[in-house]
Amino acid sequence: MSEKNIQQLAHLLPPPTNSQSSTTQPTASRSSRAFSKIKFGLLAGALAVSTVWAYSHFVGGCNHEATLAFEGGERGDGLLDVEDYGGMNEGMSGRLGYTLVKDIPAEDIPGRRKKGVKGEGDDKRLIVVGDVHGMFDEFQSLLDKVSYDSESDYLVLAGDIISKGPDSLTVLDLARKIGAHCVRGNHEDRILLHYHDIQRRKRKHNRALEAPEPEEGGREEENDDQEEEEDDKEDDGAAEGEEFGNMGPEVGEKESPSLSVEKRLARSLSKKQAEWLDACPLVLRASKVPGLGQYYIVHAGLVHGIELESQDPLAIMTMRTLNHHLVPSPKQNGMHWAKYWNKMENKKTHDHTTVVYGHYAAEGLDIRRYTKGLDSSCVRGGKLSAYILEANKRGRVEEDIVSVRCREYPD
Repeated sequence: MSEKNIQQLAHLLPPPTNSQSSTTQPTASRSSRAFSKIKFGLLAGALAVSTVWAYSHFVGGCNHEATLAFEGGERGDGLLDVEDYGGMNEGMSGRLGYTLVKDIPAEDIPGRRKKGVKGEGDDKRLIVVGDVHGMFDEFQSLLDKVSYDSESDYLVLAGDIISKGPDSLTVLDLARKIGAHCVRGNHEDRILLHYHDIQRRKRKHNRALEAPEPEEGGREEENDDQEEEEDDKEDDGAAEGEEFGNMGPEVGEKESPSLSVEKRLARSLSKKQAEWLDACPLVLRASKVPGLGQYYIVHAGLVHGIELESQDPLAIMTMRTLNHHLVPSPKQNGMHWAKYWNKMENKKTHDHTTVVYGHYAAEGLDIRRYTKGLDSSCVRGGKLSAYILEANKRGRVEEDIVSVRCREYPD
């Protein structure tokens, strides 16, 4: 019975005697306290349920569907819905100025172009090289070992071509000279950010030097569009105006030794070298490799089941693992994205996609059925590795791995 009902019936009872008075009041008080406890418990329970519901729907704390997919639950086609992917952002690559994907021409894909008599196969090879990191001698040795021919081979550098090693610019010049192709790695990304920041500061400084004294009641606004157009133009690299090569950190910025090295490399880039790196897409795609399906070449990785347009561009350059909600992370304390990729590809009966990548030096040369990890830690004294696709005389495309030993370079 509620407290309100008790109060409504109270006037029907006879007036209490002295003996009743001492017992009835404590009884009513105990009823009131019990009712208050029940009311508080119901409110607390409702609040807890509401909190869990809001967290699971708006924050993603209880994304059970993605968790089941991650742990092997069945979902029909085995693919994720885009909304399950915490890093999804449609068109982010374009907004950040990246080229998302380029297609390898059909005539450059092994087995797709025939020469001479039918059945003789072709001599076209697709060669993907792991993280070079400025190790010029080893890069040259690997090219010699695979007998690289710029006329018949399609060579791809899988990111982190520069930085850490001693000869980054020499590697860049050789890659450009021999017609190599590339994907953008996290080190290229960082160096290019520094490079473009330096160029922007140079343009701003030059405008300040060249600007005439403003006239009284001047027309500075008319120069805004002209200045913006100048900001879009690249200067001829760091060779001009060496004073910009000695810029210190921003106010409040603590510059680490590695940051200083990156900025020094960025200042050393010529305009043509920077343009070549800027043109590297995040993904190179080889469609319809005979007998093997589709190939993606990236620097770090991809999330299975997510369309390329919805992949996080930064994750493509930095990821190593996935958490239980399939959100990519550069850290190592999760499931290797390649393990999940192979698990999902093995469930498919056709239209398979293989990913060739670098970046994950801790895993070393990691060759699985549908993923090929090529960062074999050359700059740390490991090996520099190449993954090769080549059509044999019967036209069947075969795989091969070739490596050379590297000296250890203390960056």
